[in-house]
Amino acid sequence: MQRCIAGAVHAMSPARALTFAALCACAAADTWAPPDTVNDDVFHKIKIPVTNTTPRSDVKINDYQYTGSVNDFGFSGASLWDAGLDPDGDIIYRLSGTGCINSYTPMRNYELRITTRLSTICLKRILEYFRFGHIARKDGHYFVKLMVTGKVERKRLQGRSPMWWSDQIRTTFSVPKDSNPLARMLETMSLSFEWKPVVVDEEYYEMPHLFHLDEYVGCLARRGAYCLGSFELFPNGYSPLFNTMQRYSANWVDYYNHTRLHRGVCLTRSCAPAHRPALTTPALKAWFASCVNTNTMAAYNLSARLYRLEYCRRGPEHAPPLNANEKGFAGFLAMLFSLAMISTALDLTLTDQAKKGYGWALSWSVRSSWRALTAPAPVSQGVDLRVFDGLRVFCLLGIILDHVILVGLLSYVADTRTYEQMTRSADAILVINSSLVVQIFFLMASFLLAHKLLKQRSPSSAVSTFFYAMFNRVIRICPSYYVVVWFASSVYERLGSGPQWSSLVGGEAKVCRRKWWTHLLFLHTLLDRDEKCLIQTWFLATDMQLYVLALVLTLVLRGRRHAVSVLCALLAALTGTCLALAYAWRLMPTYVMTQPELIRVEYRGDLTYNLLYQSPLGNSAGALAGLLLAHVHHALSGANVRIADSKWFRWSSLAAAPGALLFMAWSPLVLGEGPPRRAVAAVLAAVERPVFAGLVALALLGAMHGVKSPWRTWLTSGSTVLVRLSFGALLLNIPVNKWLVAARLAPAQVDRQNVILEFFGVAIASFLAAIPLALLVELPVQRLYKELRLLCIWPLPPTEQNKPPQPTEQNKRGEKTDHVKNNDRPADHLKT
Repeated sequence: MQRCIAGAVHAMSPARALTFAALCACAAADTWAPPDTVNDDVFHKIKIPVTNTTPRSDVKINDYQYTGSVNDFGFSGASLWDAGLDPDGDIIYRLSGTGCINSYTPMRNYELRITTRLSTICLKRILEYFRFGHIARKDGHYFVKLMVTGKVERKRLQGRSPMWWSDQIRTTFSVPKDSNPLARMLETMSLSFEWKPVVVDEEYYEMPHLFHLDEYVGCLARRGAYCLGSFELFPNGYSPLFNTMQRYSANWVDYYNHTRLHRGVCLTRSCAPAHRPALTTPALKAWFASCVNTNTMAAYNLSARLYRLEYCRRGPEHAPPLNANEKGFAGFLAMLFSLAMISTALDLTLTDQAKKGYGWALSWSVRSSWRALTAPAPVSQGVDLRVFDGLRVFCLLGIILDHVILVGLLSYVADTRTYEQMTRSADAILVINSSLVVQIFFLMASFLLAHKLLKQRSPSSAVSTFFYAMFNRVIRICPSYYVVVWFASSVYERLGSGPQWSSLVGGEAKVCRRKWWTHLLFLHTLLDRDEKCLIQTWFLATDMQLYVLALVLTLVLRGRRHAVSVLCALLAALTGTCLALAYAWRLMPTYVMTQPELIRVEYRGDLTYNLLYQSPLGNSAGALAGLLLAHVHHALSGANVRIADSKWFRWSSLAAAPGALLFMAWSPLVLGEGPPRRAVAAVLAAVERPVFAGLVALALLGAMHGVKSPWRTWLTSGSTVLVRLSFGALLLNIPVNKWLVAARLAPAQVDRQNVILEFFGVAIASFLAAIPLALLVELPVQRLYKELRLLCIWPLPPTEQNKPPQPTEQNKRGEKTDHVKNNDRPADHLKT
């Protein structure tokens, strides 16, 4: 083999040699990473030494002898591989005819995958170059050509399930030391051949369906008994089918756990007993467990044990009477409507002169709130921050799309095969990993805070500024947030019914009734973290905590020369801390965290979700990036530096936005398929948020300093109405989504077409639902706060917006001066 490669390289023309050298320079990182433990590996590896034989043999070229005991995979100790040549000179790998597989282990449908220390694209190019360059055809030399994919097929014995197995053949190609420098570049090129089981549809659907729902309405209408629960399967002795299910489920990143079934059964129809049981809940539970176990034993020879019962009910559903909490919420709604009617009537009947001094009484005027909602954005006389408006809506739409998939996986899924095959496609990776855009919200919140404070020419005391900023933040966020939490803990549960309504909506309502006070204090991500009430509101708690941190840092670093250096050091220390924690506790990056089984339990007990995804520590990168952006922008503006004149900066800023999207879509590819390697997962979990936030900050810096780009034009041309409704849509999108999904009588279909349709439906419904929330709660409270502040003569911290005009020559001559008003106001309504 050494002579083969050396001869092939010597025989190359200079152009081909340089081409081959450039391709081999791509050997930077391993594109396939085995897990640390074999038990978690879907690819069970077998180390195999290589013995070369005579080239050009039409019988056998390489005889790969297997070593080690792998009897559980059905191997015996004879020759494992044959490699023969077809008439065209291609290499065909096939199983040897005798001694390779035990007679009781039939095989079929396997895909040969070749992995290497070259990227996939470079590897394919090299293989194509070898093929079309006819290097193997040079006289006196021979080079084995490789097939990127291939299949081994063999008929399965009747009544036997296929045993899935894989192995790995690793060899190193070397060249003589006395060869030319170009040949020495190929001195170590490691190739790995592995056989991965390919699960065809026929084999997949031999396994039990994971989800099933009997007719719900008809069952209860006839006073039947209906139960919903989850079961764990066990084999009764040796079961090839169960072994197949275990091996397939070992890839927990992409696949469901196929040894667990989820059933909604009408007991009186599916398994009516000979002796009618009592109507007590324990009796219905025992009947349900026995029914599913009997059916599973008959169909698959597998036992089913009930490990989670959602509910058992009999007869038509009857709504209970209103409790005190629900009556209180109904009274609150009546009060809001009354205030709106009275305030609107006063607004319509009073003259402008009569309204002066009574603005507080007009706060709930629907007409005034509608005008504020639909008013165009104020024209900015300073830095253009309109790009923040469009970016906020764009990121919110991405989050709604991600939530559509999340709620779909929380429910019963009709065809899990479709979703499992879709997860590794480029568009699916981008959507699944799109939760990284939450960093943009943290970035914008901290930037706008620091930008406003750094503009102050005569800064007030740090203590008064801190309390004023925090109170202003609470007034802008809390009213709408508290109303939605109250709604979710009260009347939300009464708005529908269905076989999954109790588990998706009723269970969340119970948690909200128990944890409402933690939401009022923004502590629900720290206390009782495994119980989720309005799961999307983790962002508000973390945002409030990071807002406090950003405010303190800005007040401490304001006016300091080394503020940027300190923030960079904090960001580096934060990344190092996250890396250490991720490696020590096996924390996973965002893409791996969105595994189907983990979503079904809403991340209960998951360290990655608690320590990285929703914690202030894991999301501090976005907040620090926003502070860095504000300080850099303030320093450049103060020094009158036109950074947009730099060609390097312009191109870097233009490339940053698509670079952030490509990073979000391509970064999970370094993990490979199946459970990722510990070190690779830890590195990506630690750096994905800082890298993404840094790219977005670079793009925003260019947009603020006048670097023109298509996405800047697009983001600044959006409607301000959607921007002002975005906070309400963020709060309501999951309740709206669950309301639509939980009321279904059949399992959901999670595929591209249905996800796209549901995305538009949920997005439109969420923004429509946000309109009354804005008109009756959000905007009136802000207006009332403003009027009361004016009545109490609450002084504002001096900024360029409220600083009184200085006397000028025009003032001395009696001329009126129009000072800049509401500078940088387009971003005032960004409640991030």
